[in-house]
Amino acid sequence: MSVSRRDLLKLAATAVPTWAGLGALAEAVAPTRGSADAAGILQKAGGPERLTTFDVRNYGAVGDGVTDDTTAIHAARDAAGVGGGVMFPPGAYLTTGLSATIASQVWQIMAGATIKSKGSGSTAGPITVDAANVTITGGGAVDGNRSVIGGNAHVWSCITGTVNASDLTVDNITVQNAVFYGVWGQASRTRVTRCRFSRIYATPIMLSSYYLAVLLGSTMQDTYDMEASDNYIDRRDEDPATLASTAISIRGNNDTSGALHATYRGKALRNTIMMPINPAEPTGIVCGIEFGAQSYYGLAEGNKIENGSMGISFARGHYGKAIGNTLIGQTFFAIEMADSPGCVIQANVINGSGRLGSLPSGSAITSHGAAGLSTDISIVGNRIFGIHDSGRSISLSHSRYTVTGNTVESKYGMTLSNVSDANISKNVIRGNGTGQGVQLVKCNRIVVSGNTVESQNVGVQISAPSGTAGVFNISNNRFWDCHVSVDELAVSGSTVPQIITKDGNIIGPP
Repeated sequence: MSVSRRDLLKLAATAVPTWAGLGALAEAVAPTRGSADAAGILQKAGGPERLTTFDVRNYGAVGDGVTDDTTAIHAARDAAGVGGGVMFPPGAYLTTGLSATIASQVWQIMAGATIKSKGSGSTAGPITVDAANVTITGGGAVDGNRSVIGGNAHVWSCITGTVNASDLTVDNITVQNAVFYGVWGQASRTRVTRCRFSRIYATPIMLSSYYLAVLLGSTMQDTYDMEASDNYIDRRDEDPATLASTAISIRGNNDTSGALHATYRGKALRNTIMMPINPAEPTGIVCGIEFGAQSYYGLAEGNKIENGSMGISFARGHYGKAIGNTLIGQTFFAIEMADSPGCVIQANVINGSGRLGSLPSGSAITSHGAAGLSTDISIVGNRIFGIHDSGRSISLSHSRYTVTGNTVESKYGMTLSNVSDANISKNVIRGNGTGQGVQLVKCNRIVVSGNTVESQNVGVQISAPSGTAGVFNISNNRFWDCHVSVDELAVSGSTVPQIITKDGNIIGPP
C-alpha cells in the first residue's frame, strides 16, 4: 500500500517518531535517489541547481574494455547539453579520443569506471576538453594506455584542456599511463585537485599555454589562477636513468615568434610527490614543483616532496613564495631561484638525507642565474639538515637578500658569492668543525649580526681577489667552538682593501 506525502506529514504530527518513520518522511519530502526515465535521465533532487545526468550506457556504451565506446559517449554528451552531466558507471570504456565540447558539463567517472585510450600509436588522449567550465570528477580513472615505462608510444596527455577550456576542474580522478602529460591545462583557472597520478613519463600536471600548443595548432596566451592541490603523484617506478621532467609545472613561455606569455598567481598546495632516488639527470630537471618561464606570484605551500634532483624551482618565476613545505632527499637543490626576483622562502623543512648537495654546486636553498635577476629575496625561518659534506645549506649570488631566523646544519653553512647588500641575522649555523659558517666571496655591504655559529673551522670567512673593496659589519654574533671566528682571507696573497666592523661578538664554548 502506498502512503501519500500528506498522510506522512499528518502521521509525523501525531505519532512517536521512529528511525524508519523519519526516513520515509525525509524521502517523501526531499527524495535523494532521484528517478530515471527511459532515456536515462537522472534528476538530482534538492537545491535550486538540478543536474540532469545522462548514463552513457543508455546511448550504447558497453564498458567491456573491448568495444570502442567513443560514438556512444559523444551521443550522451550531446544529449546532456549545456550544464548537463555525463555519467560513467563502473566498467572500462575504450575510446579513440573523447571531446568535451559543451560548456558547463560535469563528467562523472564513477569509482570502478575507467576511460581508456585505444592506443595503437595514436597521440589522441582519452579526453580533450574544448569548452569552458567543464568538471571531470567521480573517483574513477583515466588511462592513457602507455605501453612501457620510458617508451614514447601512444598518447600525449590523459586529460587535455585546450586554450578554450577556462575554468576546467579535474577532481578526484586516477590519472595513469601517459607518455607526456597526465593533466595538461592551457587556459585560466584550471584546477587539478585530489587526483592520483602514476606512470606519467613526462609531467603529471602541466598548467601552461606551453610551446607544444603551437605544434598542435593552438594559440598561446597568458593564464591566471591555475591550481594543483591535494594531489598524490608517485613517480618511483620510473627509471631514474632516463627520467628528466617535473611532476608539477606551472609556467608561461615564449611562442615561436619570441613573444612572452606569462602565468599569474599559480598555486601548488598540499601535494605529495614521490620521485626516484638518485636520478641520473645532473642538471636538476627531475623536479617536484616548477614555477617556470614567465611565472608571476606563484605559491608552493604545504607540499611534501621526496627525492628527485630538485624539490621546488622558481626558474624565471618572479615574486614566488615557498612556504611550509617538507623536502626530503633531493640531490641537487631543494629550493632553487634562477633569475627570479622578489621570492620569499619561509618555514620550510629540508632534510637532505645525506644526498642533498652530492651533485657539484648543490645546496638546500640557492639563488643564481646569468642575468643577475635574483634580487630582493627573503629566506626566513627554514630548518635545514642532512646535507652532504660537499654541499651547502644556503648559496646565494646577486643582490639584496634578507636571511634571518634559519637553523642550518652542514659542513658549509651559507655561501654568498658576488653579493651586495645582504643582511644575515639571527640564524643558527651548526657544522662539523671543518667548514665555514658564513663564507663571503667577492661581496660588498654585508651585515652578519646576531647569529649563533657552532662547531666550524671558521665562523665567518671573507675572501676576495686583490683590489676588490668590501664593507662588512660582523657584530653581536656568538661563535661557539670555532677555530677562527672571523677570517679575512686575501686570495691573491696581498692585503684585501676591506672595511670590516667587528663589535659585540662573543667567542667561546657554548
